[in-house]
Amino acid sequence: MDILNKPNRATLKSYFVKNAIPTADNFADLIDGLINQQDDGIAKLPGEPLRLTTESSETGFMKVINFYKSLSDQKPAWSMSLNPRVDPANADSAKPGWSISDADGNSKLFIDESTGNVGIGTVEPKATLQVNGSLNVLSSGAAGADLIMGGHAITLKGVNDPANYSPRLPYIQWRQADDIRAMYLGWGDSNAKHIDMILENGYKLNISGGNVGIGTQTPEKKLDVNGDIQMAAGKTLSSPGRMHITGNELLYLLHKNGVIVGKEWGGNGNLQVQGTLSAKSMRVTRHTAAVPKAVAISKSNKWGDFPYLVVTFKVTQETDVTVFYGITMPGGSSHLCTRLILDNVEQKECRSITGNTTYWSPSSAWMGSVAAGTHTIKVQYRTPAGGTLNPGHDWQKGSLMVTAYGVG
Repeated sequence: MDILNKPNRATLKSYFVKNAIPTADNFADLIDGLINQQDDGIAKLPGEPLRLTTESSETGFMKVINFYKSLSDQKPAWSMSLNPRVDPANADSAKPGWSISDADGNSKLFIDESTGNVGIGTVEPKATLQVNGSLNVLSSGAAGADLIMGGHAITLKGVNDPANYSPRLPYIQWRQADDIRAMYLGWGDSNAKHIDMILENGYKLNISGGNVGIGTQTPEKKLDVNGDIQMAAGKTLSSPGRMHITGNELLYLLHKNGVIVGKEWGGNGNLQVQGTLSAKSMRVTRHTAAVPKAVAISKSNKWGDFPYLVVTFKVTQETDVTVFYGITMPGGSSHLCTRLILDNVEQKECRSITGNTTYWSPSSAWMGSVAAGTHTIKVQYRTPAGGTLNPGHDWQKGSLMVTAYGVG
């Protein structure tokens, strides 16, 4: 039917003006210009809405209304139909339901006749609402927009991708206002079986088999951190049972105010151990003594204790001990002999010290073992026979350091 060449209302009226003699064709044009319920499938019964029917079969694709931007268009802009096709080119792929389709017959909105499921971009919806494509939930004001799911789960399901020889797994992504992706949350891949939350700057959080990884996609423990950990001041890392710290290299406990190992708060010193500390080879205690100021010494040429340079310490088992001591002499021709005494027994023979010399060298070191108990180590001195001291500078300064090593 040539719609464009059909007479309009003004032309039809001219056929029936006063003194006009209408022809059969004029009456045919008038009748064809009217709606016929039987021929056109349009009916309006009293008390009921308008009825529209099609000439197609009950099971096949049936267009009900075509919408054109112009009567001269070859294709409709949109169509309302019954039983749309999964494949517009396949007549056997019709699905019972109602649809709005584009000019090529592709359904954009579909309601399944049997289930009531709604499909957007599909005529095979498997849920109450299935969207094949992107879904934007935009805010209409300052309060933002919510996507709410109550009483059940939100499921993200992957699809097979033969082109990439693996399933394609869905993920959630966050994009900035300029559409640049900032972060995404997903299921890793089909083989890894892990959840990834990854920022575009490279930082990542991973959950794999119950293990949580920060900075790693392969966490080997309940919490695996590939990087530094920082806690706020005053916070506590605690465990109701045993706590183990293990590793393959050195363990450093560094704090500018010292470290306490014990059962209660408090303590002082660089390292305080409340209780017994045993090890196969490690430094247990260090004791130091120092001359706080210049002191005068005796010129009697007899052995005497050097002022302040004495250390008393206690060990609970046989222990290795290392001792270093140093003496500073004034200038001039003065010189001195020193020795190391452990529990009143000489351990380091006489060493001569001359003026302008700091006596701190391997020759002033001693290493040995001591039995369990309390011990005293001290430095003694004497003026050598024939030696001289400068009467105006007869003072000495020094220090003593004792390090005990425990054997567990």
